[in-house]
Order: sequence, then C-alpha cells, then structure tokens
Amino acid sequence: MEENWSTEKRTPTFHLGDVAHLQAEIHTGSHVPLRLFVDHCVATPTPDQNASPYHTIVDFHGCLVDGLTDASSAFQAPRPRPDTLQFTVDVFHFANDSRNMIYITCHLKVTLAEQDPDELNKACSFSKASNSWFPVEGPADICQCCSKGDCGTPSHARRQPHVVSLGSGSPARDRRHVTEEADVTVGPLIFLDRTGDHEMEQWALPADTSLLLLGTGLAVVALLTLTAVILVLTRRCRTASHPVSASQ
Repeated sequence: MEENWSTEKRTPTFHLGDVAHLQAEIHTGSHVPLRLFVDHCVATPTPDQNASPYHTIVDFHGCLVDGLTDASSAFQAPRPRPDTLQFTVDVFHFANDSRNMIYITCHLKVTLAEQDPDELNKACSFSKASNSWFPVEGPADICQCCSKGDCGTPSHARRQPHVVSLGSGSPARDRRHVTEEADVTVGPLIFLDRTGDHEMEQWALPADTSLLLLGTGLAVVALLTLTAVILVLTRRCRTASHPVSASQ
C-alpha cells in the first residue's frame, strides 16, 4: 500500500531504507464476521518459501520478529476492520544476491471475530522504547511468549489449508464452510540501491508488468487475500452445501 494506506502501490519497486506497507485482507461477503491473523511470514529470493537464503518476518503465531532489529516493522493498531491487518517492514535485500528481489509468503488464518485473541491467534509488535511486546488487540500477556520464542505448535510447520465449519449450532445444511488458513505469496518486490539501478527500474516500472507477475493483480500492494482460496477449496469440499459468497 501507499504510505497513507488508502491506495495500492502502483509499482513493485523499492529502495533500501524505504518502508514497505503491507495489508492482509479477507473478503467475507455474507459470511459471519471473521478476524484475520498473519500467523507466519518469510521472505525468500524465489516464490519457494523453503528456499535459501530466507528471512523470517513474522513467527510464533503472530509475533512480528522483524521488529526486534528494525524499528519501523510493526503491526498497525487499531485495525481498520477485524478482517484486515496492516503492518510495515523495513526494506532489505539478501546480501550477495544479484537478483535484488524477494517474495513474501505469509500463512494467514481466521477466527470468528467474537473470539478473543490468544497465544495462537494474535498480532504482536515489539517496542524498542519499552523493550516489550504489545498486541493489536487483546490482553498484553498473549505476547509474552514472543520473548520466549515458544507460542505453542511451531507456526512454520508444514500444514495444508483445511476446510472447517464456522457457524452456530444450526443443522449442517445451514452451516457455511470456509478455509480457516492458507499460504499466500506476493512478489517479486524489486529493491534498488539509493544510487539507482536504471536498467532494473525500467523493467519494473510498468504497472501492467507488475500485475502480470503477481497474477492476482495484488502487486506490491501486498493485498494478501484468502478469497480465491476460500472459493476454490469450498467448491472442492463435497460436503459443503452453501459456498461462501465473496467479492473481490
């Protein structure tokens, strides 16, 4: 997003020293209200989240660990809406990697909006001023595990998105099915030195090119949406009788 969070960033180009504004969002349509969390994020030089080198941005079920070294990296509070989560990350690139680009893969998940945040469902930032962690919402003690590096099941463990029912105790035919969690990748994001790399910059500037590269048109807007995943997996679920209605 642009710095004011109001519009999408038009190009995937950044310079070292910039701050990237990222927004994760789920379109719930007519579904019951949901709260979105960024469970884990890793930056890699290729779309493969298991590639090397890598840099962990968010870990331990919602701890923005990049903020331990970069003061600009933090979740934005308050949220604009429960189904949207915004965060900033200091721009960087991998040393000795001539590609000057990264992909960011985030594991997103949702809970019912009425469910209280806890150690497994949280958004915590680190404050260097107070040398402590604090949550976007919920009691402060849900972030204490960020300092220990142990908030339950490792958030980076390989898990397949699964379909669950989120609704009241109504009959099965009236229950809605939604993907509770999924991996979403954005990129490539192009990083240039302050001195400028004109050849790469000319390649990166066309908006149409960046949109094509990202397929979904999210580009460096980094609008990480679960909508498409929800629709696809819902259709695959033979037991689902009411597909989620969503719009993009």
